[in-house]
Amino acid sequence: MLLSTQAPSVTTFDAGQSTLSGAITTGAGSTNNVTLHDGSVWTVTGNSSATTLVSNASTIVFAAPTGDVTQAAGYKTITAGSYSGTSALMQINTYLGGDGSPSDRLIVNGGTATGATTLVVHNTTGPGAMTQADGIQVVQTINGATGASGAFSLPQRLRAGAYYYDLFRGSITGGSPNDWFLRSAFVAPPPLVVPPGTVEPPGTTQPPGTTTPPGTTTPPSETIPPAEVKPGPPSFAEDPPPAELVPGQLYPIVGPELATYGVIQPIARQMGVTMLGTLHERIGDTLTSQNVAADREGWVDSAWGRIIAQQIDNRYRAYANPETGGQLLGLQAGLDLWRGSLWPGHRDVAGLYFAYGNSNVSVDGLVTNAAATAYEMTRTGRLNLNAYSGGAYWTHYGPGGWYLDAVFQGTAYDGEATTQTSTLPANGHGFITSLEGGYPIPLPLGASFILEPQMQLIWQRVDFSARSDGTEPIDPGTTTGLTGRIGVRGQWTIERTDGEVWQPYARANLWRDWGGDATTLFGNDAVPLAEEATRLEFAGGITAKISRRMSLYAQAGYQFALGGTDGDDVRAYRVISACVTRGDVVSACTGDKHENS
Repeated sequence: MLLSTQAPSVTTFDAGQSTLSGAITTGAGSTNNVTLHDGSVWTVTGNSSATTLVSNASTIVFAAPTGDVTQAAGYKTITAGSYSGTSALMQINTYLGGDGSPSDRLIVNGGTATGATTLVVHNTTGPGAMTQADGIQVVQTINGATGASGAFSLPQRLRAGAYYYDLFRGSITGGSPNDWFLRSAFVAPPPLVVPPGTVEPPGTTQPPGTTTPPGTTTPPSETIPPAEVKPGPPSFAEDPPPAELVPGQLYPIVGPELATYGVIQPIARQMGVTMLGTLHERIGDTLTSQNVAADREGWVDSAWGRIIAQQIDNRYRAYANPETGGQLLGLQAGLDLWRGSLWPGHRDVAGLYFAYGNSNVSVDGLVTNAAATAYEMTRTGRLNLNAYSGGAYWTHYGPGGWYLDAVFQGTAYDGEATTQTSTLPANGHGFITSLEGGYPIPLPLGASFILEPQMQLIWQRVDFSARSDGTEPIDPGTTTGLTGRIGVRGQWTIERTDGEVWQPYARANLWRDWGGDATTLFGNDAVPLAEEATRLEFAGGITAKISRRMSLYAQAGYQFALGGTDGDDVRAYRVISACVTRGDVVSACTGDKHENS
């Protein structure tokens, strides 16, 4: 006990530059005026009361709750007839969950709450949840007490699970106008009525840009709610909220982490497919069943390599409507290790490769605006992800040049996703397999033209470990899904008198992803992102065999999502590849690159 005043006593307690600990109680019929000033710190260890409580440039700290933190009995209250704070701090403990979760509280009984006090909230392991009503009461006024606007504020919004909590004055239905609540949802206000002849204000969705960190502005205390509030969804959906929010509807308060952390999985899957490539992307056009037969059999050493550069402009289907923009750069090198024939007229090639890729992208997405009245599109963070891949391939060539190509690849990922307030390490691994086939058809279209229909089926699994971003554990999760490709490739072969061979070509592919939906866990809250999409790709390139031992290749292409699919992306890419052979091994290794998400 720090101080106990009993009737009919009148006590004035003045503490400057002091460190205090204990409870202060005021008996019925007594008066107890408590003033803290000049940096004093009072640690409240039990329920306390005072006639007046003044905190000037001082801090009131509620001691940690005892017992079960999910029960109100372990938390404490301060009851004051009037309260005034000037540059004051009040540290409270709150179980950040749904409506009515337990918390320390300041109770103002019959008087006023004035001044400016910053509430610092310590989460007592609350998992986070979407509040559907008034939320969590932290300041209560009783017996006609009133509270001034701006008397309490947060230094920044609070995150628990996938939800952010803000401080609101009054209930969502307009009752208890002098009480203060923590809520993880906001009520969409009614539309503004624009008088005739005036310019209509801009909409709630703003173009991408940098905003101040969440919660640093005046809390949304003066919003007049509608008479009837419609409950919000209990969990996050794959679809983003409507561009025009429904008046009176509850919507979750979201921060930059939803968009930024949510794109880790799709970017990793895109990098896995990029490193995998296709047969022509690894060894080009000149290695066919005919010139494989001209090589010596057994162990060989024909090397090839690729340099990959891709511009990323991806959009994903998720609640935060994330978008990524940036570059994917990569290097790949491989070696044909064995060539032989297992059946008459057929040839086989086996080899290994290694690859490194880096994706450095900015992320934009929806966040709740500072007034907690709408969502706005803004820059939410960045993702920098490295991929280290190793793979093995086996290619079978049949009579007439048809082929089957099988590849297995493993990839290790590391990097980090950063927002304005947090950094999440991203560590994971992936496995991908591919089976591809093609059948060249000679056509009389000049310059030894062939048309090659192709099909490819890819299975991929990507698994990221849960890591803490300094607030709570985040798990980007595991994805498993298929990617399919059907396409056609037209190629001309031009043989020059100096021995050089030029092979220009064009190709078109239709890509489809299935079942790779990504779900990021924020504590126990699941935030899904859809990865099913259909894309169309067009590309053109040229292979130049400049000597017996060297071929070069360059390609440019463009890929975009078809309307009505779950994802949308636009990708422009460029690739330069080369092959070097040794001895009497006759082959040319070239590559091209298309991109996938």
